[in-house]
Amino acid sequence: MTEFNGFDFDDDNPFSYPEAKRLLKLAMDELRGNKRLLGEMGIDPIAPGRGAITGKSATGVWDLLRLKHFDASEKHTSQPHLTLALRRDHVSSMLTLPNSMQPRLRRNLVGLREEGFFSVISEVNSNLDRVIRKAKTPGAIPRFHIAQRHFSTRRAKANIDGEMQVDLRTTFPSTRARTKFQPQWLAAAYALIANKNSNLECQIGTLFPSDSCQSQLHNAKILDAIAESWIATKPLLDAILE
Repeated sequence: MTEFNGFDFDDDNPFSYPEAKRLLKLAMDELRGNKRLLGEMGIDPIAPGRGAITGKSATGVWDLLRLKHFDASEKHTSQPHLTLALRRDHVSSMLTLPNSMQPRLRRNLVGLREEGFFSVISEVNSNLDRVIRKAKTPGAIPRFHIAQRHFSTRRAKANIDGEMQVDLRTTFPSTRARTKFQPQWLAAAYALIANKNSNLECQIGTLFPSDSCQSQLHNAKILDAIAESWIATKPLLDAILE
């Protein structure tokens, strides 16, 4: 089968690394031709994604789309990029700000200060909320993820030294969300970014849990939601590119 028809893992078709890798390739091939990603996010459809995707016993697989704003000959770890990950319990579409991204971009991010950071993330959160409602994926989660990592060897699995995963609905008041309002999560995330002294990576986007979004994940239209989720993060990308 050479046409993407959804991420059809379930109890009858358990997650397997080879199948996840195959579905990921089909999905990425289609997403590279998405007109809105090309026009609004400025993806580079011919730039390479990950290098060798290996790890037959891994519990997940991921790949990335690069952006035309940056030099495709440089390592993806030096520039923001769009990440799609397939794991046993979820699919996620994230704008990734890697640890080694260009210093000017990090200065722009820190230069927002806490108030400006909250303002930009609030806009992203509102965008993601619309994406989730439009895609009819009420079980999806608008997510901010920040992690401190180190690697014992170049190809080794990352060692997680510290990690924060925040449902963005906790950080802004909402009459629809069941989460309790706790904006200090986002304040803590900004404090980590502003006082970075480690290998720190940030991601923002949407997590589609397998249990609560199964019917949507089994449909090819999930790629529209994935693309729209990336586009929803554009306010943050624009802020660091200024």
